[in-house]
Amino acid sequence: MRRSMGRLGLAIAAAFAFTLVPAPASAAPVEQDCVAATSVDNLHVRTGPGGSFDSLGKMQPGVDYEWNCLYIGGELYTACGVTDDIWLGIWFHDQWGFAAAACLH
Repeated sequence: MRRSMGRLGLAIAAAFAFTLVPAPASAAPVEQDCVAATSVDNLHVRTGPGGSFDSLGKMQPGVDYEWNCLYIGGELYTACGVTDDIWLGIWFHDQWGFAAAACLH
Protein backbone atom coordinates (compact mmCIF):
# COMPACT_ATOMS: atom_id res chain seq x y z
CA MET A 1 0.00 0.00 0.00
CA ARG A 2 1.44 3.33 -1.03
CA ARG A 3 1.34 6.28 1.31
CA SER A 4 1.67 10.03 0.90
CA MET A 5 5.36 10.73 0.41
CA GLY A 6 5.48 14.35 1.53
CA ARG A 7 3.59 14.18 4.82
CA LEU A 8 4.94 10.80 5.86
CA GLY A 9 8.53 11.80 5.04
CA LEU A 10 8.22 14.95 7.12
CA ALA A 11 6.56 13.03 9.96
CA ILE A 12 9.42 10.53 10.00
CA ALA A 13 11.98 13.32 10.06
CA ALA A 14 10.16 15.17 12.84
CA ALA A 15 9.75 12.06 14.96
CA PHE A 16 13.47 11.36 14.93
CA ALA A 17 14.61 15.02 14.81
CA PHE A 18 16.63 14.49 11.62
CA THR A 19 17.98 17.27 9.49
CA LEU A 20 16.33 17.55 6.09
CA VAL A 21 18.79 18.52 3.40
CA PRO A 22 17.42 20.36 0.36
CA ALA A 23 17.29 18.20 -2.75
CA PRO A 24 19.49 19.22 -5.69
CA ALA A 25 17.74 21.31 -8.35
CA SER A 26 17.59 18.26 -10.63
CA ALA A 27 15.77 16.11 -8.03
CA ALA A 28 12.06 15.36 -8.40
CA PRO A 29 9.64 17.45 -6.33
CA VAL A 30 8.06 15.87 -3.25
CA GLU A 31 4.66 15.51 -4.98
CA GLN A 32 6.08 12.98 -7.47
CA ASP A 33 7.06 9.39 -6.84
CA CYS A 34 10.79 8.94 -6.43
CA VAL A 35 12.68 5.73 -7.09
CA ALA A 36 16.14 4.69 -5.91
CA ALA A 37 18.12 1.59 -6.76
CA THR A 38 21.45 0.12 -5.74
CA SER A 39 24.04 -1.83 -7.65
CA VAL A 40 25.82 -2.62 -4.38
CA ASP A 41 25.47 -6.02 -2.73
CA ASN A 42 24.33 -6.16 0.89
CA LEU A 43 23.25 -2.54 1.35
CA HIS A 44 21.35 -2.45 4.63
CA VAL A 45 18.11 -0.56 5.11
CA ARG A 46 18.08 0.76 8.69
CA THR A 47 15.35 1.82 11.10
CA GLY A 48 16.98 5.29 11.34
CA PRO A 49 19.53 7.33 9.37
CA GLY A 50 22.69 5.69 10.64
CA GLY A 51 24.67 2.50 10.94
CA SER A 52 23.89 2.30 14.65
CA PHE A 53 20.19 1.68 13.92
CA ASP A 54 18.82 -1.84 13.51
CA SER A 55 18.81 -3.36 10.03
CA LEU A 56 15.47 -4.10 8.36
CA GLY A 57 17.27 -6.23 5.77
CA LYS A 58 19.40 -5.82 2.67
CA MET A 59 18.44 -4.27 -0.65
CA GLN A 60 18.68 -6.41 -3.78
CA PRO A 61 21.10 -4.96 -6.39
CA GLY A 62 19.35 -3.42 -9.39
CA VAL A 63 15.88 -3.48 -7.83
CA ASP A 64 13.96 -0.19 -7.77
CA TYR A 65 12.75 0.94 -4.34
CA GLU A 66 10.41 3.81 -3.63
CA TRP A 67 11.91 6.64 -1.59
CA ASN A 68 10.33 9.68 0.03
CA CYS A 69 12.08 12.24 -2.24
CA LEU A 70 13.96 13.71 0.75
CA TYR A 71 17.66 13.76 1.57
CA ILE A 72 18.01 13.27 5.33
CA GLY A 73 21.05 14.22 7.37
CA GLY A 74 22.07 11.49 9.82
CA GLU A 75 25.09 9.62 11.09
CA LEU A 76 28.33 9.79 9.15
CA TYR A 77 29.16 6.67 7.13
CA THR A 78 31.86 5.50 4.75
CA ALA A 79 30.45 3.37 1.95
CA CYS A 80 30.56 3.06 -1.83
CA GLY A 81 33.82 5.02 -1.98
CA VAL A 82 32.68 8.11 -0.07
CA THR A 83 32.20 9.42 3.46
CA ASP A 84 28.87 11.21 3.89
CA ASP A 85 25.95 11.73 6.28
CA ILE A 86 23.07 11.84 3.78
CA TRP A 87 20.44 9.08 3.91
CA LEU A 88 17.33 8.34 1.86
CA GLY A 89 14.00 7.19 3.29
CA ILE A 90 13.28 3.88 1.52
CA TRP A 91 9.97 1.96 1.41
CA PHE A 92 11.20 -1.52 2.32
CA HIS A 93 9.18 -4.58 3.36
CA ASP A 94 6.02 -2.51 3.91
CA GLN A 95 7.68 0.09 6.13
CA TRP A 96 9.96 3.11 5.90
CA GLY A 97 13.66 2.64 6.49
CA PHE A 98 16.88 4.47 5.64
CA ALA A 99 19.74 3.68 3.26
CA ALA A 100 23.07 5.39 2.57
CA ALA A 101 22.41 7.90 -0.24
CA ALA A 102 25.91 7.53 -1.71
CA CYS A 103 25.15 3.92 -2.62
CA LEU A 104 21.90 4.66 -4.45
CA HIS A 105 21.12 6.07 -7.85
